[in-house]
Amino acid sequence: MTIPVIPEDLLFALICLLLGGLFLRKANRLHQKHQHMLIHSLSATATIVRLEDNPSTDHRTYFPVLRFQTATQETVTVCYPHSKRRYQFRVGEPLQIQYNPATPTEILVPSYNQSDITIYRWLGRAAG
Repeated sequence: MTIPVIPEDLLFALICLLLGGLFLRKANRLHQKHQHMLIHSLSATATIVRLEDNPSTDHRTYFPVLRFQTATQETVTVCYPHSKRRYQFRVGEPLQIQYNPATPTEILVPSYNQSDITIYRWLGRAAG
């Protein structure tokens, strides 16, 4: 019994199609999570209290540490896990956020999160 040989062009096309599908799926999941947070979350104005260095990148980027009060007057401090360049943040600067009332440390900064979705959509289209 011989194993059929798959032409390299076909193999490359199949791998690209698979990667494109995975990237588009990731973009769809991020979009659904974003929409769910926008519908089921509450708004708050957070203050950037400090910037934490992101050690996983070659260039200097920072995670903003945010503090805000919930609707029940609970003070929450959370590190937002999306890094940006330092000059995009200023300590003491207010920032509009959305937070999950059941888990206030689960936050969304609407002005930042769309970039992740856009990147995965672009990669999905480029690979597929």
